[in-house]
Amino acid sequence: MGTSSSQVYLNTRVTLFASRLLNEEQVERLPRLGLDDLAKLYGLAILQQEQGFPVGPQLRAVESALIHTVLNELLVLIRPMYGEARELVTHWARKFELFNLKALIRGKLNGLRETEIQSNLHDLPAYLALPHQALLRTESVLELLRQLERGQYRAIAGQARKVYEEHRESFLLEAAIDQHYYAGLVKRARHLSGVDRDETRKVVGLHLDRVNLMWLLRYRFTYHLSPSEAYYQLVPSPRQLFRDRLLVLVNLPTRERVLEALPSPLSQAMAGAESIAEVERRMYAITSGNLRTIIAYSPSAVARALAYLVLRELDLKRLFAVVQGRLLELDDSILRLALGLQTPDSAQAPTAAQAATL
Repeated sequence: MGTSSSQVYLNTRVTLFASRLLNEEQVERLPRLGLDDLAKLYGLAILQQEQGFPVGPQLRAVESALIHTVLNELLVLIRPMYGEARELVTHWARKFELFNLKALIRGKLNGLRETEIQSNLHDLPAYLALPHQALLRTESVLELLRQLERGQYRAIAGQARKVYEEHRESFLLEAAIDQHYYAGLVKRARHLSGVDRDETRKVVGLHLDRVNLMWLLRYRFTYHLSPSEAYYQLVPSPRQLFRDRLLVLVNLPTRERVLEALPSPLSQAMAGAESIAEVERRMYAITSGNLRTIIAYSPSAVARALAYLVLRELDLKRLFAVVQGRLLELDDSILRLALGLQTPDSAQAPTAAQAATL
């Protein structure tokens, strides 16, 4: 990654930041917290500033504040990085840029006015910002994508345009955007060298194993895509769910058969899972446990930084889910489900300690 002083700086920063990650006790406590408690404990002053406004604008303000929290931390972590390491971590952050792209596309598809679409966009730093004003003025999704093809977004826009022209479905269009994003993450991890390459590929692999399994189950058994259609939307992982294994899994006829055919120890961890939501909960526990191990012991400062950012974003999503639940006055039981806590069919799910060894 760079000089020994850069490594020391980055390792120190990651160690300090890691104390901000939610532990099991804090996550269990979240569904019992009110809005004032959330604001005080987690620095969400925006909640108090937005009191009295409609729920929609309040949620948008909170979500933007949480995104800026993780992006501000990212700027600190990439300060000593350069070259491929910096490009990898910056690419990870482009997921927030894609939130805006999807909001633009949905707005165009639903015929919303420019002001309505604008209200759904996050204010992102310049290095992540799309040309919003020019895109807002386009008359259709196809024109929007064609305009993006003229600049630095040409690859993702070109792929998305071809998918939309062929299928005219917003779901497949967004899936193509996500696929391109994750493929770029795998590619950039591969471009690193030495221990940074090996360790960051573990982080990306853990993240992609979780994403791929959830995509596969939803594409095949919720959206009922054919095996070939589902496989086309996946991104082979550098860890357990690699290309040949995904080819086998997408051709299995039921969710139960897919879970049984997973490599060990994933198949054991998924035993008895009776819903996709429970699979997701268990995969989150496995991913979280392994990423915490990487943060604690990895010899690569870049891998530790990336693992921290992945976990930090997942934690902030949990905070947002609780805020959303409180503003919508949902029951605590629904909040526990949203947080991936104990569910009726989760008795055999791995604990965090067990998950770290999977």
